[in-house]
Amino acid sequence: MMTTEFRQQVLAPIQAQFPSVRLPDIPKWSVGADLSAVVELTTDQLSGNMQQNTAAAPLFLLCLVLRLRAAGRPWRAIVRVKGGVTLPSGPLSPGQRHFARSMFLLQLYRELFSDFFQVESGGTPCDEIWEIPERAVLNQESDARTRLQPKSKGNLEHELEAHFITHKGDGSPQEQFARIAGRIGAFRRQLPLGLFRDGVVSKATAVMPTGKSAVDAWTTSSDGKTFHLLELKAGGNLSVGTLAEVLSYSTLLAKYRADDIGHVGPLGAALAAVRSAQDITGWFATPRQHPLVGDEADVVISAFNKALRPRRVALRTMSVKGRPPSVTLAATR
Repeated sequence: MMTTEFRQQVLAPIQAQFPSVRLPDIPKWSVGADLSAVVELTTDQLSGNMQQNTAAAPLFLLCLVLRLRAAGRPWRAIVRVKGGVTLPSGPLSPGQRHFARSMFLLQLYRELFSDFFQVESGGTPCDEIWEIPERAVLNQESDARTRLQPKSKGNLEHELEAHFITHKGDGSPQEQFARIAGRIGAFRRQLPLGLFRDGVVSKATAVMPTGKSAVDAWTTSSDGKTFHLLELKAGGNLSVGTLAEVLSYSTLLAKYRADDIGHVGPLGAALAAVRSAQDITGWFATPRQHPLVGDEADVVISAFNKALRPRRVALRTMSVKGRPPSVTLAATR
């Protein structure tokens, strides 16, 4: 549902520049007092995968407001959560873990853009939406998981992932990426990034989604000072939620690097590299960017990078064209 005021005052100026931009239908979009753009969502709507547009609605709103503010229109963003922002204390269901990640991201947006991004629940502003759970830990990769070629038949993204990991030499993704980002080590695959509480990795202690929640590929600069994580998308698989995904992964790793989050068991190669790195760079490797996120002016990514700079985290975009074995990489920003 979208009010006429929101359509005319918020969406229309963006669509005048990017006609293909569409917003999720399920949430309520409206205009509040003092140039505030508002989206209202229930806890159920925020309990879905962030790659699905409804759960990513807060980020849609933030991208709209960032673009309006860059054009000299001082709009504010308000996310209203119906049903509260508190999680139960016991084991979380899969939907509740997705909701927890939504709250983690709302807290991040609030911290990065506190001047104009606000979260409300029950008519009251929420300043503390999410906090690191007691004895929070990340799970770790196995060496086999990071090195073995993934199953790829019939799945273009898996084919692309396999190509990044296994193809070496002239024209390889590693060589092309090095031209963009500088000298790097070998790519590794599937760094899992599940978050758990009480110092135990189990279904009962999972705080955020597990299983498929993993960085597609990662590497480091040759001097170890920069940790690069890549989210690979193929074909038409583009969504605003990809930005949320890369933000979530990059920020969790930054919190791990700062010792706010620990790990279980012997320290693996990936988390050791994160601990040693000075900078973390999250890459969107896609055929093209979602029109609301990426464009020639680079409004949204630049705004996030400015806000993320004190955390030594950066976002970068890269085009990936063709399909294995003929893949071409090029920096876009």
